[in-house]
Amino acid sequence: MNESNDATKYRFVVLVMDMLVYMMFMAILISFSISAPFLKEDFGLSDITLNYGYIAYTAGLVVSMWWGGKFFDRHGINKTMILASVFFLVPQFLIPYVPSWSAMVFLRFVQGNVLAMFPGLVAMNGLWFPEKEHGLASGIFMGGAPLGTAIGNYLCSVLLPLLGWKDTFIALGFIALFFVVLWFALVASKTAIKERPEKREERKSTDAIYKNPIALLLAFIMLGNCWQIFAMYGVTQSMLFDYGYGLEAVGILGLVLGLIGVFSTPMGGITSDVMAKRMNMTRARVISMLIGFVIAFIATLLVPFLVQFSFAVALVAMVFMGFGVPWTNGPYWALPAEIFPEGQVGEGAGFAGFIGNTAAIFGPFIATFLGASYGWISSMSFLAAGPLISAVACVILLRRV
Repeated sequence: MNESNDATKYRFVVLVMDMLVYMMFMAILISFSISAPFLKEDFGLSDITLNYGYIAYTAGLVVSMWWGGKFFDRHGINKTMILASVFFLVPQFLIPYVPSWSAMVFLRFVQGNVLAMFPGLVAMNGLWFPEKEHGLASGIFMGGAPLGTAIGNYLCSVLLPLLGWKDTFIALGFIALFFVVLWFALVASKTAIKERPEKREERKSTDAIYKNPIALLLAFIMLGNCWQIFAMYGVTQSMLFDYGYGLEAVGILGLVLGLIGVFSTPMGGITSDVMAKRMNMTRARVISMLIGFVIAFIATLLVPFLVQFSFAVALVAMVFMGFGVPWTNGPYWALPAEIFPEGQVGEGAGFAGFIGNTAAIFGPFIATFLGASYGWISSMSFLAAGPLISAVACVILLRRV
């Protein structure tokens, strides 16, 4: 059996490991949010001040998207993963020992640079899988985000009462370290099959990414995506606490909010793969995204009303709100490997993520401010504007492809 056949059969091992690593840093992200009552008590914080830690982390995500894509295109996935893992793990073990809130915020910013690995992982998944399976591959990979959110919610709801927030962070750090080591054991040596030396000569920039109108539209689509999804995962717990739900109930509702995305993300990607058999591939991806954004817009507007009825109704509300935007991630992240030349896939994915993830900085902050000052109906209405922006950008993109 030749090397090419071996590589083709190994692609799902690579994909699952990529997804598990991505899952863990999303679990770390959500662990901060669900630890909010403990952090507020220990540091004497208001809701707004607490949110600086979340904003710092997402600011690191934004910065790392840009430099991570460029670093991958120059140095490959293995060196990118090493650097991103250092940014990820070192602060995780230092955070429980910080002497002040400002030190915590700084370490959260450093830790956010873990997302430098993301453009490279997106590019590698595109190289390992044929185009007809790009929606499936990106759907499974991006399912790591809601899966990490679900697992992070559940683990924290169990561990926090037993261990406190400091030992919980350390425990999560060791779990993350395990998955990072496993990735290097199973994937690092295999990436050479897809990153042959002769391919390095093809990694040359052509036109600047920011001059590409398709890339700009993709960036605006991601802006609306991140506008809703980061704030949704970041502030929903605070909303539920304010409406009288206890830690256990918030943990379960957060689990459902994240877990539904584990299913909807690959569903959105697979749907675009099926549609691509009957139409232009890019149009199929965009139409699939549009479906998800419409669902997200409607569900996000209704959530603050529904959660006030009962726990059962709140469960249904979490299902619908958690379904829409994750659905769009499957078809969306299949596009960079299909639209950009090989030498710009990492940069193209990084550019879209860089612009889009700026919403992750201001979204949670504004949503928390609106929730605390004017109520959660206004906060969730603000979140709903995100998928509306993305839906409009999808309609414009459909006219160009």
